Amino acid sequence: MPDVASLQQFEFFSNFTLYAGAKGIHRMISNVVILDHEGFDGNYTDFHEGDFVITNLLYAKDNPERILPSFSKLISIKVAAIAIKSIYYHELPKEVVELAEAHSLPVFFFDSVYIEDIILNIVDYLRSSEKISYLENLVDTVIYTETPETALKQLLSHCCPDHRHYVSSLYLTDPSSKDKMSLQNRLNRNSFSGKQFIDSSDVSFLIYKKGVLMLYFSEEVQPSSEIMKNWRHILSVSNLSPGDYQIGVDDEMLPIRQIDIAIRRSIYTNRCCAQQDHPRAVYSSMHLRTLMLSLSENRYAHAYLTDLCKKISAYDRRHNTRLMETLYAYAGCLFHIDKTAKKLTQHPNTIRYRLNKIKSILHCTNDFEFQIIVGLISETLS
Repeated sequence: MPDVASLQQFEFFSNFTLYAGAKGIHRMISNVVILDHEGFDGNYTDFHEGDFVITNLLYAKDNPERILPSFSKLISIKVAAIAIKSIYYHELPKEVVELAEAHSLPVFFFDSVYIEDIILNIVDYLRSSEKISYLENLVDTVIYTETPETALKQLLSHCCPDHRHYVSSLYLTDPSSKDKMSLQNRLNRNSFSGKQFIDSSDVSFLIYKKGVLMLYFSEEVQPSSEIMKNWRHILSVSNLSPGDYQIGVDDEMLPIRQIDIAIRRSIYTNRCCAQQDHPRAVYSSMHLRTLMLSLSENRYAHAYLTDLCKKISAYDRRHNTRLMETLYAYAGCLFHIDKTAKKLTQHPNTIRYRLNKIKSILHCTNDFEFQIIVGLISETLS
């Protein structure tokens, strides 16, 4: 469900001025309604929690004392915000402002925009948000449930064209996007939705979590080089510059019945980008890193590794040491002691001493076991 602050992405909002209740701009919006005759007769049965209320205060044109009780009633209903078209009023009585501030109710004044246009924009926004939530839940069910048959069929019916048997996935995130909808609006402006890009294949995109999940379907299995060529073309014709995004690509096609695996591959590869501070990565070059990242979603594995880190951190606090820092640096330097020493500006023997101390704390009996644990901690908890 979108919040009041997310309306800033729309052009009409440039005509809005926040007058009171700034602390409430993250209230959730569930509907958009007009306040009109209710200000006269006091019947607010058609108003509900989460409503974005639009009014011109006609009911209080010559009676400003009517504003306070109407706002009090709307506050008790827990509406999301009130937007006032500045026809009859350009400011509010002091007691109304104090009431809005006390209850963190955002109150806006606006002009130079039709109320109908505001309503249409917000209604479309809410519908898009509902669809995003539905598809996001479908994807979650598909990739995190042991037997997701029903959800799998629903997802494929939504995004997979007929006679397409194989899929590749790309997960794109944009650190500069404020929320899911602003990213979708950018894609819509680029005319991405529903476009056919490549002969004998189709592309679908879904807003998922904090990014965009793109699914590329094909009639036949394609080699990695061809898949990457097609993804570059897709991004190009979509006016999506790869340099502006963090991108993880599954460069190995899978049967559509394994779409859950394809999606996970691209998501984990995207996370590897963040860890390596690199804008793009492909699945085939990640090796065991994506497998390690998958353990971050395993409740037991996460708890086990977190417990190990707590033991090391506790030692650091008691003895004013830097063992956790050394552990992460050691993993980042691919278990090279000399490189770790250079990174931390320490003597290699100092690094060896610290690593041996970590081994002792974790009760590791050999280097192989130790490196696996260090790698898992670095990949799943960083």
